[in-house]
Amino acid sequence: MKVKSVLTLDDATVILSKTLEEARRQSLQVSVAVVDDGGHLLGFQRMDGSSAFEAQLACDKARCAALTGGDSGQLEARINQGEAALLSHRAVGGMQEGGVPVVIQGHVAGAVGIAGARADQDARIARVAIAAVSSLY
Repeated sequence: MKVKSVLTLDDATVILSKTLEEARRQSLQVSVAVVDDGGHLLGFQRMDGSSAFEAQLACDKARCAALTGGDSGQLEARINQGEAALLSHRAVGGMQEGGVPVVIQGHVAGAVGIAGARADQDARIARVAIAAVSSLY
């Protein structure tokens, strides 16, 4: 039997807090979603000034990263390189940079999705927040 790490509510709370802290430090307004390894929502925050579209996109990016086990931006790059068939996949939306998996001891424990800034900023903020949790394991 294999054993894997899972994100807890406390982990999600730390990620949300670190995300908001980093976004405020950069004077950005973002939405952030934290999901488990199946893409199911564990926690969500929408900063004042973040749009309803960005709120949904953050959830989609997180789900994409959790289900694929990789950065959501990797799928965006593949689409831009001609793999347009990926766009027809119903189960995975949010195929753009800003969704980052939380990998603990080699296993995907969940993911973080951020939307509201430039895509590279979204991904960078997600990595800062994930580092706060990853350092605990």
